Order: sequence, then C-alpha cells, then structure tokens
Amino acid sequence: MNYYPNRKNHTPLATAEEGAYTHYRSKVEGVQDRVHGPKFKEHYNQATLFYNSLSDVEKKHFVSAVQFELGKCDEAEVQQRIIDKYNIIDHDLAVQIGSAFGGLTVPDEVRKNHGQKSEFLSQVTGTNQVFTAKGRQVGIYILPGFNSAVVTELKTAFTAAGIIPMIVGPVKGSVTSGGVTFQTQFTFETCRSTHFDGLIFVGPQDETNTEYTETLRKQGRIKHAAIEGFFHQKPLLAHGKCIPWMADLALPGEFSPSVKTGEEIQTEKGVIFVPSAGFGVEMIKQWTDLLAKHRVWDREVEHIAA
Repeated sequence: MNYYPNRKNHTPLATAEEGAYTHYRSKVEGVQDRVHGPKFKEHYNQATLFYNSLSDVEKKHFVSAVQFELGKCDEAEVQQRIIDKYNIIDHDLAVQIGSAFGGLTVPDEVRKNHGQKSEFLSQVTGTNQVFTAKGRQVGIYILPGFNSAVVTELKTAFTAAGIIPMIVGPVKGSVTSGGVTFQTQFTFETCRSTHFDGLIFVGPQDETNTEYTETLRKQGRIKHAAIEGFFHQKPLLAHGKCIPWMADLALPGEFSPSVKTGEEIQTEKGVIFVPSAGFGVEMIKQWTDLLAKHRVWDREVEHIAA
C-alpha cells in the first residue's frame, strides 16, 4: 500500500483471492479507551541517561547547540521555561545553557542526576563504535602548476582504501600539470569545506614557482576553506609551498615556526605538514589514521572566525 498507486503502475495491490492479507472479522464488546501506563508518566530519566553517556566534547557541542537554537527565540518566558526543563534533566547542564542568557535564572537543583549511563550512546567513546576512513570524502585543492605526482599518489591510495577523493580547482573540467590531467568535481566557487570530511592543499610541481604561491595568496575562497575546515575540527594537510601559506596567511599564530622549516612530516592541531614529495607512504598513513577519527576533537577553535 505504501508503494501503490505509482506513476508506472508497478506492484498493484494483491486481492484476497491471490493470497493477500485480510483482516479477521470478529465481534467485540466493551469500552475502548486510550491510556498510558505508569512508565509513560516519567519523561526525564532517559534524557538524563543520554546526557550522562556523552563524551565531554559531545556535551560541549550539545550545550552550544541548545544555546544557539534557544538564542533565536526572543521570548524570555519561553527561554526560562526551556531552561527549567533542562534543569530537571541535569542541573549543571541547565547552568551551562543559562549562562548564555542574561536576566534569566537557573532554579536550584530540583532532581538529582541518577548517574546512570550507557556505554553505547556516545559517538566518540561509545562501545562498538568503529572508526574508519573508508567512505569519507576528501577535498584536494589544486592550482595551475600543482604537483601532479602528489595528487596521483593521493588519489590512487585513497581509492584503494575506499576514501573518496574530490578534486577542487580553479575551473570545472580538465586541469593539467606535469603532463597529467585531472577532472575537477568542484571549483573554488562551487564548494565549501563542509562538503568534505578532510581537506588537502597541494603545493606546486616546481618549488620555485612564485606565481603559484602568489595566486594562492590571492584566493580568498581557498583561504576560507582552510579556516572553516579548521574551525569544524576537520583534519587538514598542507603540502610544499602551501605550508607557509597555511601558517602565515590562512591560520596565523596557530602553529609553531618549525612547521615551515622542518624537513620531515609534522603534525600540529590535526594539521599535517608535508614539506615536499617523497613522503608518500608516511603521508598516506598519517592522513588515513587522522581521517578515521572523523574530527580533531581536542583542537580549540573558539577563537577562530569562520
């Protein structure tokens, strides 16, 4: 019945003669009523269980989400009522939410937190959670003159691992460098960092290519992608000449000076810095391990404007 009628007239309903289910007809006497058992009168234990089961970072996100949504309401009476409800779930939770609203009060604790939790509910620390890079989408940002060997290596390894590489370039269609052509799935103008689970910024084929770095410096869309991706706690990777761009222009003050001068791969705040080609195996492994965690949960981002 859920699939018929339909525009192609497929799978019509079967008749009783064809063996379809029919309701059994029986005589019923008595009084029909709609009632809830005693269990339905308790509305808060399960909500408290859910909150107790979250990891610290999930609790932080939960508080921010409630503050954001409730902050779009201009009725102080409604705000107060919602905070009163959260106070029944957990007093400390209500205090945190209420801190974003001036003039409102959080009542005293009216119901002690039962302290019970489930080991299965957290998406970060929950039992049986499987973290894998497989199926995640990665945006690979390139400019004319990009290092084609690095992009080829990334795409080959990602495809083999079940990771979905998406090329982001200045135009839609073919982009060629070093005799190798790639098809872009997005342009700088047609995507946001939110399309991807991680972002990679590839440097030039020729390290002396000043035009590449100058174009990179002038591309506000790429800069915004790096800032926004960092803010959303996504793993990032900067290769070659993208390293000083990342450290000095996109996210100044976030990294130690050594990331710009090191000759080996370095990782800070969930950003992998690959100084040059030749680090393929290590680069792929570090990136895959980082991507599998889904987010860089310990990265502080409150000060990031994105």
